[in-house]
Amino acid sequence: MSGSRKGRPAVKPPPGHLLVGLLHKPHGLTGEITAQLLSDVPERFDSGAVVHVSFPGRESGGEAQAGQDLRAVEITSSRRHQGRWLLRLEGCSTRDEAEGYRGALLSIPELEAIIAEGQFLPDALVGLEVVSARGEHLGEVTDVLDYPAQEILEVRTKRGSRLIPFVRELVPSVDIDGGLMTLDAGVDLESFFGIGSDESGDSGS
Repeated sequence: MSGSRKGRPAVKPPPGHLLVGLLHKPHGLTGEITAQLLSDVPERFDSGAVVHVSFPGRESGGEAQAGQDLRAVEITSSRRHQGRWLLRLEGCSTRDEAEGYRGALLSIPELEAIIAEGQFLPDALVGLEVVSARGEHLGEVTDVLDYPAQEILEVRTKRGSRLIPFVRELVPSVDIDGGLMTLDAGVDLESFFGIGSDESGDSGS
């Protein structure tokens, strides 16, 4: 679910972030930097994308971890060249400035890590309020179960836990910032939640 490639270097991103790339040596004289993409989403390196730059320190176990010098930087240009990515970052226009980024980590906040349309990190879904298409409270997401065919949401209701497939046909709207997950109007509330279509999850209290 993280959208990251296997075989990544032994480095850790800053807390609350996902590692999406590494910066290597400068390329040319105009501030371009060779970069390694560590995400299955190449759009992470699109011109105009914002990434967070930090530099790894060292833990006692020998595993590199990003330091505290975390800052957001816009990618002003990106291109592929001989199988590599070449990036230019905001404010970086000379080879010397590019050299200053050698070894830097590129990361993004976890809640921004949408790996494909309609797919989210499980931790971002847990705790969301689940409502019907009419805005009726049905319950709260307590877990995301990873099944071979699809992910299944476990929803806590006043009638116990209920399971619902996490597919666009049933869950067309997920508002992470608003803490809300809205079900489609066609969802059979009786089948999934054991309540009539004219009841809300709070009824009967």
